[in-house]
Amino acid sequence: MTLADMLSIPSEIEHEYEGEVKKYTIGKPGTLEMGKFQRYLEVRAREAVERGSFDSEDARDRANNLVTRDIVAGVYEWEGPACIEALQHPAGIQKYLEILLNIGPREAKSLVDARLKLLVELVKCVRDDDPKGAAAVLARLGLPADFLKPAKASSSGSGRRAKSRKQKSSR
Repeated sequence: MTLADMLSIPSEIEHEYEGEVKKYTIGKPGTLEMGKFQRYLEVRAREAVERGSFDSEDARDRANNLVTRDIVAGVYEWEGPACIEALQHPAGIQKYLEILLNIGPREAKSLVDARLKLLVELVKCVRDDDPKGAAAVLARLGLPADFLKPAKASSSGSGRRAKSRKQKSSR
């Protein structure tokens, strides 16, 4: 799942920030952006150890060694467990957008907050059984109006399995 899938962001979005409407192009991150996000996660893990309260320096050293082992094991790499976890939270998405779009933290937070508000609005429309409102919010998210409608199940009389059953029963 990509960040665009998570946020329902089309490849190009417009967002008003500090009175100016800006256009952002969201795309697949390159190797450089992936590396920057990985480094951000690694530094964040090391800083968490440094802020931690430990009974002894040995305990702090063990915690640092665990972070080092995780780094070597690829836990913080792009699409690794720590990356996936981070991208499930607004702060992680915000940092990712800072890196991807080369924008500051306040601008990234504004962008994430605006998308989250739209998602909350969409949930309210669905809860209140307001299909017109939901369609309008879906359009603002760059999604088709029928995005939330369940996919139609294929009929039992079509497809290869059904044809095979028909052939067997006619024998």
